[in-house]
This record gives sequence, structure tokens and C-alpha cells, in this order.
Amino acid sequence: MINMNSSPKNWKIECSACKKELDVVEVVIENNLTTYKLACGHNFFVKDLQETIGIIEQLKGKLRHGEPGEFKPHLEFSNKIVQSGDPRLPRGVRITMRIDRENNQYHQVVTDLNTGKVIHQHHEPLTEHKSEN
Repeated sequence: MINMNSSPKNWKIECSACKKELDVVEVVIENNLTTYKLACGHNFFVKDLQETIGIIEQLKGKLRHGEPGEFKPHLEFSNKIVQSGDPRLPRGVRITMRIDRENNQYHQVVTDLNTGKVIHQHHEPLTEHKSEN
């Protein structure tokens, strides 16, 4: 590898074509591309790439009084961040949902991640809730 603290006269790179370690004659840096010109006449290119990724957080859970498949969960909850698709909500929304079968309750709150403002909330008895799925 190249020691960037030394002079280009002392740099050496293995040429992939010649299969020899050769002197770097010249270094040209343009935008995100660095070109190392080698003594054999070949060039070695290094391109810097950067990408920003987003991490979506989600928490889900179910509580039940018996074994899975034996009883429906008596409590389900989720808290997730989703992209809304609405240009007015560029950071997306947080959707918090709670289904409590023992107490016959359904709660859902949708919050703008940018402002923290509640956009939508729905609280009703579970027996009256109509699923959108």
C-alpha cells in the first residue's frame, strides 16, 4: 500500500498487468478519482465512493397466556418508523400500535418524525375496529 506521507518518488504499487511492484511516476487527483501513473506506463485508478444509508427502527411484540397456536396473543404492540411517500413528510412517520384483546382496545398513533406532531390517532374498542388490510 502507499504511504501518503512520503514523496511520490518513493511510492510503489503492484501493477496488475505486469505483476511487478513499480514506482509511481505521477499522481493525478480529479473529483473522486485518483490516478497513479506507473513506471511501466500502466495506470492504477482509485475511485472514492460515498453513500448515506438510513436505518429504520422497529419494535414488535406479542404476549400470550398459552403456547403459540393455542391462544391468540392477548396483547400485541409495534412501534416503527416508515417512509410515508408524502413529500410534506420527508423524514417519514412513526406508527405506534397497541392491540389489547383482554380489555377490548385498539390504539394507533401516527407522528411526524420531523415535528413530533400527531398526524392521526385512532382509539376504539377492538370489536369495532375495521382493519385496513
